[in-house]
Amino acid sequence: MLDADWAQAAKLWAQVDGQRARDYLQQARAELQFQQTRALLSEAIAAQRQEDWQAADTAYLKALAVSPHLKAAHQGRGQVALYIKAHRRLDELKLPDGLYDKVIRARAKEWLAFVKEKKLNDRKITKTRTDLAAALKLAQAPVSLVLTSDNQSDIEIYGVGKLGRLERQTLQLVPGDYIVVASRPGYRDARATLKVRPGKPTTLDIRCTESIQ
Repeated sequence: MLDADWAQAAKLWAQVDGQRARDYLQQARAELQFQQTRALLSEAIAAQRQEDWQAADTAYLKALAVSPHLKAAHQGRGQVALYIKAHRRLDELKLPDGLYDKVIRARAKEWLAFVKEKKLNDRKITKTRTDLAAALKLAQAPVSLVLTSDNQSDIEIYGVGKLGRLERQTLQLVPGDYIVVASRPGYRDARATLKVRPGKPTTLDIRCTESIQ
């Protein structure tokens, strides 16, 4: 019988008194519930095969609305929730430029660890995992920075340290954005924003030139 047939049978038996009628009504309702949940589970599984995780979750929720203790729906939602969480976290990452930020790099590593631990492998996750691992490798490879100054200004790179006075010095810095400051008694501080990017050696000349005396 089709859903409509069982629904009609349940409606008819509900109008009849007696234990036999109640037994048939219970049977009709149980069969109707079974057919409804089976159709919704099939819908959810089809959505999973298409990697439409939100649609799969919606179908599982509808199945649970019909049968709140349906084990297959609870298990399905648990698996789908991992994919939804992984995709949400991925959308929150600012790529690729964000990888030059330490916080974003840390979150990217956490995301990679999460999908590996949970063994998540849809098409988007699989491709992103490969691309992101390669991008992280580049984003953490030190790049040469050549600093020049007048040997009279004290140089500091925020987050790296104080370099003191220098005429020329070569450093190795992890890609990222840095603030470089030169200070000298009797002069205004000189300040520069330095963008260090993978595979692009950088040079910077910084010195105090504006007297305040």
